[in-house]
Amino acid sequence: MQRFLSALACSLALMPAQAACPEEAALALRFMQGYLAYNDAVFLGSSSQPVEAWLDANPLASPGLRKAYRAKQAEGLQQDPELGWGFDLLLDAQDYPEQGFELRRCPAPGYVELQGRGWPEFSVTVKTVRLGKALRIDGAGVLNIPPARRARQH
Repeated sequence: MQRFLSALACSLALMPAQAACPEEAALALRFMQGYLAYNDAVFLGSSSQPVEAWLDANPLASPGLRKAYRAKQAEGLQQDPELGWGFDLLLDAQDYPEQGFELRRCPAPGYVELQGRGWPEFSVTVKTVRLGKALRIDGAGVLNIPPARRARQH
């Protein structure tokens, strides 16, 4: 029994990021998993819904995230009308982990860093914000994430 308690104590000591932000981490994972499912549906041709419409319909997305997406997307299309930025703004990448995400860490209050399941080198930062009593996603990838807080792709 004492070995079990020692092992449990060591495990808990090694998981401060998970214990520090359970609500934020769960929300970030639910949002980004939903976004990957949306991307898969678009890729497979079962959806032609634009990202803006997906964000508008997603109750987890804050108005600030929706606004930031539209502004950044318009800026990219001004620079290159065909390709825009050439990468996914919410993922800050061109590709994404097929197996989804898992929590990497919570580096600061309101920020969650996710990593690819089976692809730990892939990471994305997600920002949460409390609007009234509700916690919402206010940033992801390059949207509303300061450059110093963005996940580093290896």
